[in-house]
Amino acid sequence: SCAEMHRIGGRGFMIDKGTSGFCLGSEALNAAYEYLDKRGKSLIIYELVAKKLGGNPEDFVGEIYNRGAGFVASFAPVIFEAYKMGDKTAQEILDRNVRESVKLLRAAQTYLKKGEKTVICGGLCKQKDVLQSFFNKHMSQDFPITFSDEPMVNGAVLIAKNKVE
Repeated sequence: SCAEMHRIGGRGFMIDKGTSGFCLGSEALNAAYEYLDKRGKSLIIYELVAKKLGGNPEDFVGEIYNRGAGFVASFAPVIFEAYKMGDKTAQEILDRNVRESVKLLRAAQTYLKKGEKTVICGGLCKQKDVLQSFFNKHMSQDFPITFSDEPMVNGAVLIAKNKVE
């Protein structure tokens, strides 16, 4: 018997929000520019972004737009690094993004039996030591979460393979 498939999220960075590389990278850049404008408080994020850019972020606005979504996503590690340095803005960014991801997971769990495992995959799962605590804070323990740093496409391949066999 084939299991039913349900789509929840997964519509790409221009639509979905929450804990993607693009979302976190965008928030890192936003926090840096807010600091530059004296609207934000995170000197740590500002300095990490400036270091990655190789200078004053104000001089790189055009380059950021020209290099696109992948370049923006490359700033996601800034949030994790700043968080590990005790930055409150980074903590707020992670918490907000995980809450968005939890909305997707809760919707998915309406199709699961209590206790069924949920696997979260993708490159950001290399930061599971940080992410786990945020997910635990917002998720019920009735649905265990496992993190895999395998690319998301590998999960799709495994699902397809299991449906064929």
